[in-house]
Amino acid sequence: MKHFYPNAECYVVEQHGYEKMAAALATGKPQRIAVADKTILDGINGPETGTRPLNVLLRHGVKALGVTQEEALHGMAMAFASLKLVMEPAGAASLAAVLARKADLAGRTVLVVASGGNVETDIFARALNEP
Repeated sequence: MKHFYPNAECYVVEQHGYEKMAAALATGKPQRIAVADKTILDGINGPETGTRPLNVLLRHGVKALGVTQEEALHGMAMAFASLKLVMEPAGAASLAAVLARKADLAGRTVLVVASGGNVETDIFARALNEP
């Protein structure tokens, strides 16, 4: 991405309250945190940052954003309603960050990486029935 669009701003999205990569980006050193016991964002709930991924993110000036589980559910609902995509909560985290305006993106072209459809039916139903 940065090769073709060197001025692009890039973000990594984590679960709010468990932002290990944000801490690693701030300190320049890998971080280890306690993971959330019960979370629908299990796909992005690992306990530590790796040295190599951190170095890549630092080299490209990547910033970190945090989303709540409720925001992820909203991202899932919007992905299905607007795009007919079935997303798992962690896969919808980046879309959730955009929808929740976690960064000032007004008037800008935005690319969202949304991946993963490994979602339990009860969680997907919860997303679709969210207020």
